[in-house]
Amino acid sequence: MTKTIITFVMSLLVGCAGGIGGTLIILHHESQIAQPVVRARSFELIDESGRAVSRWGIDQHHNPLIAFMPGDAPSSGSLANDLSLDNGDTQRLAIGLTGDANPFLTFRGDDKKPRVQLWVSEFGQPVFSLYDENSCRVTLGVRRSDTPSLNDRDWGLDFNPDRASIGMETVQQQGHSYVKGYLSVRQDKIPFP
Repeated sequence: MTKTIITFVMSLLVGCAGGIGGTLIILHHESQIAQPVVRARSFELIDESGRAVSRWGIDQHHNPLIAFMPGDAPSSGSLANDLSLDNGDTQRLAIGLTGDANPFLTFRGDDKKPRVQLWVSEFGQPVFSLYDENSCRVTLGVRRSDTPSLNDRDWGLDFNPDRASIGMETVQQQGHSYVKGYLSVRQDKIPFP
């Protein structure tokens, strides 16, 4: 009788071990199969040290955003070590959509200030801006009026602060729309910041 009980218990233990082992093998094999769709609220790419170098997610204004920072960014005097979707200062490169669902692209320098921005307005009009450490120096694209609208049709290349411009503007004459070119260069000197 004792021998029967021992045989029964051993059979149970071996069967249980086989079931667990088989399940682990199957789960390990299934985890290596690529899933057709991965869904999440955010994704984080980390470097070898475990530090976030890219985040994909939703920012504080509920806009989709992909942000990057260099993995070797210094811990002081440059970009912060904590990459955040809610803090533009930590983003070396940001790609996303504005609240109006219009695309934008921003590159930042080591000083956390924008250097290049490309965006599309709520009216589908593109603007490309280049910055130095002080302010915007060059803008190319639609020149927005004081009351931006779909009717803004003037295009230009502007050098700031208001030193030179070249472009085209629309004019209305006798119920017709016309386009004319312009070129403006200012020779007077102003202090450079």
